[in-house]
Amino acid sequence: MKRRIITLVCLIAVAVSVFSCRDDDDKRIFRPGDGIDWPDRTSKEDCITIFEMAYEHKNIGKYSQILLTPDTNNVFTEGYRWYNQWELYADGMIPAEYFDYSDDIALTDSLFTHATELDLTILAPDWDSIGTFRSEPCTDCWKTTSAYVTDITLDGHFHHFSHSFYIHFIIGPDPENPDKYLIYEIEDDKRLDYLKRDKEVKYTEHVSLGEVKCLYYPPAE
Repeated sequence: MKRRIITLVCLIAVAVSVFSCRDDDDKRIFRPGDGIDWPDRTSKEDCITIFEMAYEHKNIGKYSQILLTPDTNNVFTEGYRWYNQWELYADGMIPAEYFDYSDDIALTDSLFTHATELDLTILAPDWDSIGTFRSEPCTDCWKTTSAYVTDITLDGHFHHFSHSFYIHFIIGPDPENPDKYLIYEIEDDKRLDYLKRDKEVKYTEHVSLGEVKCLYYPPAE
C-alpha cells in the first residue's frame, strides 16, 4: 500500500510539472470475451493506451498486435524495434543495444509471466510529425517523448521502481490497414530524477523498463 501511495504522489508531481493532461477520449471499443474495453487503434494515442493496458492486464497478445511486424508489405522490413539506453549498453551494463520484434515480444512475455505486481503509467505525450523513418518516406508518422513510472515486483519479492524515465515512441499507419496505427519503434531513455529506495521489500532497484526486460535476455528459444 505504501508503494502505491508513493507511486501516485510521484506521478501527480511529474504530471503537473512536466506534461499537460491527456485527452480522455481514447475511442475504446468492447472486445467480447475478455471483458475489457480495448482501444481500436484508429488514433496514434490508442497505441500508447493499449501499451499501458497490455502491461496492466499482462496480455502479450494485445501487446504484440500494436507492433509493426517485420516485412509487412515490404515497408520497413526490420519491423518494430525496442532500443535500450545507449549509455548503459556502451558501459556494458545491459547485454543488448536493441531488441527486435521477436525478441521484445519474448522478453515482455517473460516479464509478464514473472511479474506479481506490474504498474506502468505513461504521462501525456507531446507529438511531433516526422516525414522519414529509417531513411524512408513516412506519411502520417509521429514521434512522441513521454515520461513514465513503473512499479514492478518480480516473483513475489524482487521490486523495481522507476520515477521517472523518458520513453520515445514512433507511431505510424498500419501498412495492412491504413486507417489504424502501429508502434514502429520505442526508445528507452534517461530518468527525470530519483526517488529513495523502498525499504519494505527484499530488494529494490531504481531501473528503467528496458533494464527490467534485460533480466530475461537472451530470450528463450
